[in-house]
Amino acid sequence: MKKTILATLIISIFFAFTCTASATTSGGQAAAKSTPASTDTVSLSNDTVMPASGSGITMVFKRTSSSQAKAQALANRAGASSITSTITLQKKSGGSYKKVTSASKTVHDDQINHIKYFSIASSGTYRIKVTISYKEDGVTRGNTYYKSMS
Repeated sequence: MKKTILATLIISIFFAFTCTASATTSGGQAAAKSTPASTDTVSLSNDTVMPASGSGITMVFKRTSSSQAKAQALANRAGASSITSTITLQKKSGGSYKKVTSASKTVHDDQINHIKYFSIASSGTYRIKVTISYKEDGVTRGNTYYKSMS
């Protein structure tokens, strides 16, 4: 219980800091935003999307070498009895994105830290699709988010 409270406090502080950050890059251009698929979310920065009603998600998607990328989804939902994260690697092909592979993780808690390393080609345009589902009071709900590689 103490770990959950501490982790929730740390995540809350992180999100509070993120909310105060500027939405521009150092060159004065607007920063690219993560794209939620649902209408009950608000994009805050390039790495953070905050769904409404006491939830939060942070996403990271970056190349770690010429043949590997790290995808991470850190999400919390106060009051959830379980959370499932599905990270799908997608590659752009002919103007649309196609699924390459995916990985899922479920925890019986109100927060999840899902990290997955994907093999990628040295060229090509990739993104991740992250679906977060949470069970709360016997009802399962979820949101889908997208993040391009940084």
